Amino acid sequence: MAGYVTPELSPQVTAPSNVGAPSKVVSYADLNLFHPEGIKALNSRIMNAVSSVCPHADIRDLRAFGAERQCRKAAIVDAKAQIQAQTGLRAAR
Repeated sequence: MAGYVTPELSPQVTAPSNVGAPSKVVSYADLNLFHPEGIKALNSRIMNAVSSVCPHADIRDLRAFGAERQCRKAAIVDAKAQIQAQTGLRAAR
């Protein structure tokens, strides 16, 4: 199950298409995304949100560990796509 991280630019944000998947709103309205520190702060917020929506798995449980990695990757890709769609900017990393 993939988690979703939803960046918040305005009070209205489109819900992810996978209804029922865990999600977390990440606000970046206070950040200057034209400055490296703003991008760094946004990436940190995204990673914190990803950690909170994707289940943590024991590396000895390969199936669960694989599901965690897949969730994390999908959440990061989704968040960065939303940021690019809303701002026209690409998040670093």
